[in-house]
Amino acid sequence: MKTTTIGRQAFIDEVLRLLDEGVPTRELTLRRVAKALGCAHTNAYNWFKSQQDLLWFALGSALERLLSCTPEEQMPLLSEPGNLIERYVGFVLQHPAWFRLIWMEELSSEMPVELEPILAMPSQIMARWLKRSAPAHLSDEDVTAVGYLLFSFMHGRLCLSVTNRMSDKEQLSLAQDIADTARMLLYGSCFP
Repeated sequence: MKTTTIGRQAFIDEVLRLLDEGVPTRELTLRRVAKALGCAHTNAYNWFKSQQDLLWFALGSALERLLSCTPEEQMPLLSEPGNLIERYVGFVLQHPAWFRLIWMEELSSEMPVELEPILAMPSQIMARWLKRSAPAHLSDEDVTAVGYLLFSFMHGRLCLSVTNRMSDKEQLSLAQDIADTARMLLYGSCFP
């Protein structure tokens, strides 16, 4: 076993790599991650209080990577190709285990305070993007209602996808179906 000190981000990156390889969250112990990095498990305690603490920081890192692939200032509107929904769905399909960690895994320890701003960002970005994409006649309240409906619908469909409860045909058209539903909610006859 090496005696070198491995940095905090190396542990986080290793968790995300192991998740991509299909290792279940419950098996991502500090000992297992340290072994994969080639260091003593005690090294992990330099950076994390527990396995749950490491998972929280991996969740935050996964979310930051999701946000970096959907830069708000360059985001095409909902009516345009390559929009936020298409990019978000593409990211989830590329990293389904990260999506499960972010949205579906129960983490028993308290969330580290420094992650609060990161966890709030996706909904804030979507709200601003929907407002920019919305027709002028929709009020802020209408756009907020659309955002809640869209968030629920999109994450419900993505949960079905990442848990393999969706046909191959549905999987292939997932981004398009979610974007079409978003367009119907925002531009359709849901609001006067």
